[in-house]
Amino acid sequence: MTFSMLPDDLVLNCLARVSKVYYPSLSFVSKKFRSLIASTDLQELRSFLGCTRSNLYVCLRLRTNYNTDTRIWFTLRQKINSCTKILVPVSSLDSPFDYRSGVVAVDSNIYAIGGRDLNNNASSKIMVMDCRSHTWHEAPTMRVARGDSPSTCVLNGKIYVIGGCKNLDSTNWIEVFDTKTQTWEFLQIPSEEICKGFNYKSVGYKETVYVSSLDENCVTYMTYKIHKGRWREPHLAFSHGFHSSPNCVIENVFYRYCTESLQWYDSYEKIWKDLKGLMRRSIMRPRGEGAKLVNYGGNIALFWEEYMILNNHRKKLIWCEEIVIEKKHRGEIWGLVKWSDVVFITDETHISVNRLVHALATNV
Repeated sequence: MTFSMLPDDLVLNCLARVSKVYYPSLSFVSKKFRSLIASTDLQELRSFLGCTRSNLYVCLRLRTNYNTDTRIWFTLRQKINSCTKILVPVSSLDSPFDYRSGVVAVDSNIYAIGGRDLNNNASSKIMVMDCRSHTWHEAPTMRVARGDSPSTCVLNGKIYVIGGCKNLDSTNWIEVFDTKTQTWEFLQIPSEEICKGFNYKSVGYKETVYVSSLDENCVTYMTYKIHKGRWREPHLAFSHGFHSSPNCVIENVFYRYCTESLQWYDSYEKIWKDLKGLMRRSIMRPRGEGAKLVNYGGNIALFWEEYMILNNHRKKLIWCEEIVIEKKHRGEIWGLVKWSDVVFITDETHISVNRLVHALATNV
């Protein structure tokens, strides 16, 4: 009896325990394997058995010809029988959303929220990529069309969508999507002042939603937090650099990349501290706003872009570095570089258009 002749439930049980890096090769074994690997039953069984793991996804804006550019999703894969990691395009190649959409990840899904449609009209549409099957589907639409880069963040399985269009007030400025019930509601905050800002940035941290914006009059940063249904100003040290710095939250600790160093926020002493143990050369590479910080299964994944001359052609390289977080006695947090390498090289000629748009992690 061959392996493929075994009952489906037994084959599924075996496949669920196999690393997903081997799934592409196993899908060529037979039609039965290909069907089972693509099934939702396999994904549900992996979740039940605790075999899911954190996967990195990157969205690149690439120009395919002189007039056309697309946003393509890639996932980080390790080559079989190799330590090398590369970005591989997912099966759903051209992402059905505008670059002005807000994008977040919740569990095994990536949500693209709002943006502009083909007629350049503000959209209330929500597109969801199921990272288990790499297919897109629509979710319930927002109550307000938000076409101008709404800020998005996640807290306790709920997606907070902030701003994204003009003429908003405190009654409709923030919408909240419950991913479990698939319903929307407005978060009404009794304050008009923060609604007057622009270029919002938000994050869910310590059971609180923090929102930073630019002031319309003096172009200064304002950071607020929602606490017991009211706006409160957080500590000044936390506010400083929050808006412009790539950041992520891991186990209720806020990390940021700032001035060629990785730092974490000590919420007790209310100061920023450098992540100890990192060799200086490992964190000097990222520059500018191209860097992205991601919670990668409890570690930090740091992405950045770099230009280089290869074969007499100027190309863009995407780097990725994984940093293991270690909490030690006396409240110290150390970082150990697990690996660092180039994971993608553009072959496009219009490099000024090619850029790293999003970097996220999902549990698959």
